[in-house]
Amino acid sequence: MRFHCLTVLLISLIALGLVAASTDARAGEWTVPDCDRISGSSAVTFTTDGGLTLAETQSSGMLFYCYGLAALDAENTLLASLVTKTGSSILRSRNAGCSWQTIASPDMDKILLFAPAPGGKAYVWAKEQKIFYLLEGTSLTTLIAPDEIFGFAVDPNDAMHIRIGSNDCQIYESVDGGANFFAVGQPANTGQTVFFTVDFSPYDWDCAMCGTKGAWRTTDAGQTWQPVEPFDLEDVDLVYKFVFSPDDPQRVLAQANLETVTNRSRDILTSTDGGVSFVSVVKQGEKVEDQNGELHQVFFKNSSPLVSVPGQPEVAYFAAGVDYQNYGTNLYRYDAGDDLLTLVHIDGIDDINVIVFNPVDPNVMYFALENDRYHLTKDGTGSREGSAQMMVAVSPNPFNPSANISFNLPNAGQVKLEVYNIKGQKVSTLVNQYLSAGDHTYSWDGSRFASGVYLYRLEAGETVRSDKMLLLK
Repeated sequence: MRFHCLTVLLISLIALGLVAASTDARAGEWTVPDCDRISGSSAVTFTTDGGLTLAETQSSGMLFYCYGLAALDAENTLLASLVTKTGSSILRSRNAGCSWQTIASPDMDKILLFAPAPGGKAYVWAKEQKIFYLLEGTSLTTLIAPDEIFGFAVDPNDAMHIRIGSNDCQIYESVDGGANFFAVGQPANTGQTVFFTVDFSPYDWDCAMCGTKGAWRTTDAGQTWQPVEPFDLEDVDLVYKFVFSPDDPQRVLAQANLETVTNRSRDILTSTDGGVSFVSVVKQGEKVEDQNGELHQVFFKNSSPLVSVPGQPEVAYFAAGVDYQNYGTNLYRYDAGDDLLTLVHIDGIDDINVIVFNPVDPNVMYFALENDRYHLTKDGTGSREGSAQMMVAVSPNPFNPSANISFNLPNAGQVKLEVYNIKGQKVSTLVNQYLSAGDHTYSWDGSRFASGVYLYRLEAGETVRSDKMLLLK
């Protein structure tokens, strides 16, 4: 039976404090943040009460997406990555998230992710790219992978020993920090051309899971691969990510779109047998009350964050937000032990893209944020124009290679629909003509464009709407 109540959420948060001490040995000289306001960036904040209150950040009218966030084993050190109209940048905090400084600007406008390494180092990588970096202090060393990267793992005892997961679940290994690679095992022979993730177990260097149309699992570094239940290739199940519990090797989370002849659903699933099989525990569309007693429908995106709580392997968080009508963001907490789903609704932020726990106190959760409310005008500059009357949807999102942009036009009139890259440069015009009132759908083919964040801009009379689309090849 599924229960929804804030009281149980608060009790569970108090219980988290009982496990905080057990993480001290793994965290070195880390402490909890001692500030109420964050300086240097509006892209990262933290909470100590499950999202009921957030540390204040400086205001920003800049469009940005923060998709990378990681805690290092160096004292109180966090890394974050931003994508803005000027490109990608890496930020660092050395006081547990209270202040941030830009330390590097790689020559790309991609979504950058982090793989922490021993000794305060980190690898910086982007999905579907071959170029990646070793970050030591503020120094970036450029490296080349043998194939496009869909997952990254670092030996916790050796920063130079790494593995990446690539197309068709092929694993590559390096023992010299990425200077040279050799193939480990063999491809899964999935027959697929679209891949989403390769995730490695923190317990077993040879165990990895691969998500695509269907899913595969290996326990011998890719020598053999087995399909994972219930992800069915014939039903076009799209599996976007796997998350291993940091405390229980048998517990694994998954996020997927499940499709059958009669039903399509977006689900959070859980495994209690190390990823051999999964069962759905949360479905998009079910209803849950927030902290104020208001009823919300559960929704999440393909790229929504999904994390397992340190010290509580049965507990997971995920989040999803939207800037439409300034809705805000929902932070969900699921406890498998009680089959309990709770929700905290957060006003004032457009979305949470990453959730990271403080290494010495899992009550402290860091959030990587995004600001979608800075819309494109005719000349590619910023504007806050919008309309609550014109509904716009992008499906699928993320997409590869095509996305459908659908909108409801309240009144007949001249309509222009364009696509821009993150730098504000127009790359496509999908329609520029007089349209009748009603529903319209146009498809954008991104096959000749690089992976990354794009923005549609829809102009109908005096109304302008824009939002992001994520192309993942």
